[in-house]
Amino acid sequence: MPNILCIETATHQCSVALYSNSGIEGVERFDPNNYIHGESLHPMLDELIEASDIDWPQINAIAISLGPGSYTGLRIGVSAAKGLAFSLGVPCIGIPTLVHMAHGLSKKLPEQKVFIPMLDARRMEVYTSVFHVPNWDDALVSALPLDEESYAEIKKQAVLFGDGAVKASELLQLPVVNSIEEVHAGCILSGIEASAMDMADLALEYFKAEKFLDLAYFEPYYHKDFVAGKPKQLFGHTK
Repeated sequence: MPNILCIETATHQCSVALYSNSGIEGVERFDPNNYIHGESLHPMLDELIEASDIDWPQINAIAISLGPGSYTGLRIGVSAAKGLAFSLGVPCIGIPTLVHMAHGLSKKLPEQKVFIPMLDARRMEVYTSVFHVPNWDDALVSALPLDEESYAEIKKQAVLFGDGAVKASELLQLPVVNSIEEVHAGCILSGIEASAMDMADLALEYFKAEKFLDLAYFEPYYHKDFVAGKPKQLFGHTK
């Protein structure tokens, strides 16, 4: 069984996880107002390794969440993953952020078959995709401007989640629920963040299939160009 180190820095949550024979261990840090990846990521990695029975030379692969998400967060995570993979001489595995978010939630909600993660992309947009279980690799990821007609034909069949979905709940005209037990088709589930813990199963599948990244050339999935400027209102909230 390989030992795979997973890194997630695409959103406000910074998390790392280790997949090994002992199971999945993780460390997470979350600040809703700030991105803490630059100061927290490497101490979290050290904390995770020190708490496990795996040492750095025993790591077999590094898995990184590729985005979309925060430009700065993604750059920090990808740089760390490349550096670790190069220094340890191990392959790097890339998992799209929305894919592992939907895959992870589907394991907790096996009766639901359609998942729509939404990450806040600012300017009335979300990074989003529609996942029909079990077709994780077939969905098209987009930066979608939301309006009252967004996903009109499918939203009542799906579970929507992520910070973009919660902020757009009135626009989408769907109820927000706060726990797994309350979930039903046609609702928005709050409190779900991108987590390295949810990357582990997919990382193992990619590892077995030798689906590795080219360390010299791969980049995060930004999905739209970075534009610096004054923050604007999104769904009535200031970013």
